[in-house]
Amino acid sequence: MTDTADPAELAWAIETELERTGSPERAAGEKRYLKSDMNFLGATLADIRRVARQAAKGLDRDSAVRLVEELWSVPTFERRMAAALILELRAASCDRGTSS
Repeated sequence: MTDTADPAELAWAIETELERTGSPERAAGEKRYLKSDMNFLGATLADIRRVARQAAKGLDRDSAVRLVEELWSVPTFERRMAAALILELRAASCDRGTSS
C-alpha cells in the first residue's frame, strides 16, 4: 500500500480482509461482551494487527491520517481498531511530520 492510494479504497480493502478472516460467531460474542452498538466482523486481534501493519507500510503522515479518518468514519469495531493500530504504528512520523 502506498501513500498515493485512495484512503477509501484502502479502508475497503482492510475491511474486506478482516471480514474474510472473521467469523459470525466471534462477531456476535464480541458484540455481546462489549455491549456495543457497533458492527463487528469477528476478526481476531492478531489478524487486525497483521492487516494494520500491512496497511501502514509506505504511508506518509498525511496518507496515514486520511486512512485513519476513513476507517473511523464507519462504526465497525475492527475498522476502528485497525485505525488505532495504524496511528500507533505511524506515531513517530506523525509526531515529526515526516514519512519515516
